[in-house]
Amino acid sequence: MAINHELKKLVTTWCVNDVQTVRTDLTDEQAFEVLIRVDRYFDADYGISWDTLKITADDLYPREQAND
Repeated sequence: MAINHELKKLVTTWCVNDVQTVRTDLTDEQAFEVLIRVDRYFDADYGISWDTLKITADDLYPREQAND
């Protein structure tokens, strides 16, 4: 997170590597799709968190269930 005093803005950046921290199985392209979805449905009341990234990734790319 960074403050830009000149523009009076707070900037938060999430990247592909952040998505891959919570879902190590995703490719760079898949992780970027997660970021696009998070941006598209951004809700300022809830913000973006690690849970947001994981839930969105799981929604877009469900993990295969292990066969017992």
